[in-house]
Amino acid sequence: MITERLFTHTNDMARALAESIGESIAELLSQKERVSFAVSGGRSPVEVFHLLSFFDLDWRRVDLTLVDERCVDPSSVESNSTLVRTHLLQNHSARASMIDWITPLSWKQHGHDSRLLQLDTEARLKALIAWPLDIVLLGMGADGHTASIFPFSHGAHQALTSAECCCLVEPAHAAHHRLTLPLSRIVQAKQIHLQISGADKLTTYQIAKQEIQAAHPVSHVLCQARTPVGVWIGEDA
Repeated sequence: MITERLFTHTNDMARALAESIGESIAELLSQKERVSFAVSGGRSPVEVFHLLSFFDLDWRRVDLTLVDERCVDPSSVESNSTLVRTHLLQNHSARASMIDWITPLSWKQHGHDSRLLQLDTEARLKALIAWPLDIVLLGMGADGHTASIFPFSHGAHQALTSAECCCLVEPAHAAHHRLTLPLSRIVQAKQIHLQISGADKLTTYQIAKQEIQAAHPVSHVLCQARTPVGVWIGEDA
């Protein structure tokens, strides 16, 4: 089931999305000891991260992690961990526990081999996160990828069918190999939010939500019946 929220201005969408996630975290914290929150990288969620960082929550009980990561040095500006630390782990939310996918040690040991990075990350995620995830914030590319499940890429089928915590994907048109949550771990989450901005992505979304299709991996998230998906659309990006 899909619930769409359409906004003329992306800033208004980001504000409403941050408020919704903040309220969900607060409600979950009233029900359980710890809350898990997995986020995407890229430019789209930066404003949401900034706004969320000012929410006065008991962030010490929030386990923050990623939806996907590039196989790069964790100190690199291209790392999603770096993005999250820069824009979300600030202000009140600086107290959250960040579960990185690639650590400095794992990069030093395995940075030459993406498969070994994947195995190390798989072990970390199994050990440090209480599955299933509580909240997942996804983005989507104009090509229909979500997380790092890119259409027709090496590893995409595994990511769409695996029960692992982390899969390795080799996109044909991206600079780095990627680690990603598989579809199974995404749709098991208690809440899924998908953030979309701009006319090109909106066109892709309108096609992808009709039926599952290989050309648009995001369709597997949109067309599943396990967990409702809140779709947040900003038209003016």
